[in-house]
Amino acid sequence: MDEIDVGASQVNGGYIVTGFFTPDYAPLARRFGEALTKHAIPHMLYSWCQREWGKAILDKPLVVQRAMQDFPGRTVVLMDIDCEIRGPITPIVECAGDICLFIGVGINPEREKGLRMRAIPSSRIIVFRPTDGAHRLVGTWQRLCQQQAAGTPITDDEQLLMRAIGATEGLTLTILDRRYSARNPWDAPEGAVIIHHTVSGNTPWTPR
Repeated sequence: MDEIDVGASQVNGGYIVTGFFTPDYAPLARRFGEALTKHAIPHMLYSWCQREWGKAILDKPLVVQRAMQDFPGRTVVLMDIDCEIRGPITPIVECAGDICLFIGVGINPEREKGLRMRAIPSSRIIVFRPTDGAHRLVGTWQRLCQQQAAGTPITDDEQLLMRAIGATEGLTLTILDRRYSARNPWDAPEGAVIIHHTVSGNTPWTPR
């Protein structure tokens, strides 16, 4: 890990925003950290070794587990570093349930026959409460991602998250308020607080 973790945690904070970045995304991580600091949001963004993107995203549950270990008893908010923060995020950390996230539902006629619906949870932002259910979910998600990373990737972290949710008995979840769900600019509602700017390769974005 060539870069230094980006963090500004608060000793008495009840939650921590976490995420990770590879060396090529270090400038973006620093900018994201500055935005979190501006809104007094406690955070720890972990420096990660350089990996091919398809396998790097499979490390998301490892990042959550590390934050849970480093900040025991806190609510952990996993967030992509290409998110734009426009204000405080306190409402989402006060949600009910073991986890809080956005689930996209729709029809992909190119993949599905007929009118079969698909439901895929978004890992752009997930709130994990300090509960047994949340810890069990992350453990299952991590095992599934580890198995996937050991072979040829045929699916991604979000599809594996859906499998983990289905396998975690007794898990309770809350659907994120869309204003905080890190939608893309063209899909974000009026008054959105968290917006996602998909950054990959050399595709930059300029914050407002």
